[in-house]
Amino acid sequence: MGGVKRTNDFLEKATWTLAIALLVLVVAVNVVNPTQSAEALPDSQVNEEIDNAAPTFQTPVQQSAPATDLPQGIE
Repeated sequence: MGGVKRTNDFLEKATWTLAIALLVLVVAVNVVNPTQSAEALPDSQVNEEIDNAAPTFQTPVQQSAPATDLPQGIE
C-alpha cells in the first residue's frame, strides 16, 4: 500500500498509540473506581468457616504419676 517503510511507520505509531491509550485507561479506571485494601474488606463466609473449623492446639498438661502406680521392680 505505502511500501515497507510506511507500513513500519504505521505499525510503530499504532503500537505506541494503543500502549498510551491502554495506560491512560488503566489510570482512569483506578482513579474513578479505587479498590479497597484487603484489610478493609470484610471476611468472606468461606474464611469465617475456615477459622471456625481450624483446630485449636493447646499445650498438654503434664501430670506426674504417683510412685505407687509403678509396676513392681521398677524404681
